[in-house]
Amino acid sequence: MTKLTAKDLIAYTTSELEDLCSLVMDTITDRETRSITEDPMEMFSKGLVCPHCGSVHCVKNGSVRGKRRFVCRDCKKSFGTNHNSAFKFSNLPTETWRAYIKCMVNGYTLEKSAEIVNVCLKTSFFMRHKILNALDCVKTDILGGTVEMDETFLPESFKGNHRKGGREIPRTAHKRGHEITKRGLSYEQICIGTALDRNNNLIMAMAGHGSVSYAQLEKIYDGHVMEKSTLCTDSLPSYRKLSTKLNAAHRAIPSGKHSDGIFTLNHINALHSRFKNWLDRFHGVSTKHLGSYLAWFKWIEQVKGMKEIAKAGQMWQDVLSELVDVRVQTIREMAPAFV
Repeated sequence: MTKLTAKDLIAYTTSELEDLCSLVMDTITDRETRSITEDPMEMFSKGLVCPHCGSVHCVKNGSVRGKRRFVCRDCKKSFGTNHNSAFKFSNLPTETWRAYIKCMVNGYTLEKSAEIVNVCLKTSFFMRHKILNALDCVKTDILGGTVEMDETFLPESFKGNHRKGGREIPRTAHKRGHEITKRGLSYEQICIGTALDRNNNLIMAMAGHGSVSYAQLEKIYDGHVMEKSTLCTDSLPSYRKLSTKLNAAHRAIPSGKHSDGIFTLNHINALHSRFKNWLDRFHGVSTKHLGSYLAWFKWIEQVKGMKEIAKAGQMWQDVLSELVDVRVQTIREMAPAFV
């Protein structure tokens, strides 16, 4: 293999250098994810076990369309490497899924992603939501130290083709640009409970309609905040009760302010701003799918310091590591994932 030197590169035009860099980056990406692609079953934490009876007496049983098959010697049933994964009910090749994950990492639209991986728009939609469903199963962070807690609100949305699905909107349709008809907080808005610590560990969950209650806060944060932490919140009384439940100190920022000495809500307010700016690119997200997009945004926040190549490999690894069973019909009939 001929090695290129600095003198050789000088002779290249700018366009040729860009093509060379693109080729090198694609080669690195392929090498980093090849080991995961060749045997996805090794990514499962439980190892190679029969998904039907739990037996470990499984052997190879050929392949179908390039995908490895196994057979259980105890129950005699066969299964593939994609069993109970986001790819279980898909006949698309692994390369197509890998290319689609790269599109998601780059933030491409459904239309552009469909064009790149050569699938229809409908398939692109369900591919995205199968991947997001797996990301939603990733273990929730444990927060500690100084923990900022606050809520943000989005209008309830029934976006989607309701006539084709045979469903009716439980209210009259709103005129575009007039999603909320009532002033202040109301049942028309969806509350998203958010907590963030200084190590960028993050929790975001849909609490429900309108103002958040103590019961909703307890469901979101109980078991996910270390004892002896310090909760930095606004003046909502429910947070004082929550701090007692979590055995944590509490610093309430007075109404109309964003900080109290070293305690501040600036970090979580900036997070909410980034989230809404990021969500704008989708031109409205249905409330029933909002939980999946929250999982996507949390994943982006966790890997924002990584390079694009590493992000694609990490998403591929996270999707394969989660045992999920998602069919197209499940996505169509999905209900809002309130706590």
